[in-house]
Amino acid sequence: MPHWTLDGAAYFVTFRTFDSLPKHVTQELREEVRIAEAAFVRRVGREPNVIEMNAIRWKTAGRAEKLLDQGMGQCLAGKPGVPEIVTATLFHFHKVRYDLHAWCVMPNHVHVIVKPYEEQDLSQIVLSWKTWSARRANEVFATRRQVLAAGVLRPDCEIPRRL
Repeated sequence: MPHWTLDGAAYFVTFRTFDSLPKHVTQELREEVRIAEAAFVRRVGREPNVIEMNAIRWKTAGRAEKLLDQGMGQCLAGKPGVPEIVTATLFHFHKVRYDLHAWCVMPNHVHVIVKPYEEQDLSQIVLSWKTWSARRANEVFATRRQVLAAGVLRPDCEIPRRL
């Protein structure tokens, strides 16, 4: 599902480790959004606009956040050295491509409040954080395993929220 952004807006973004939610849970969350969207269409008689779709996703995001906070998976983001890698990655383009307002590295996910500069794509910013952090974390783990969940701004848990 596409996400929408507004020039000059700040966003709350969550990205997660690959094993932070079981696959069946992410599928359930996606299905929840699909069902809610279909119910909206039946009730209103049209597709939801971006604001209405964001409201639908907010409900699922709250459930996803609660599940993430349960600390499922190997909690790779909390391993020694990884929070520092993620923080350094977030700050790398601070004041260049975006303003980093706040962040929190949890054991299996990361919360960020970011305000992209004009001409900067939020999806690309998040992709760069995930790619660089995962590469550096694999150096720490001396492996080439998957660290962060695939996809950028997936509706099940990586919903940008306009602040």
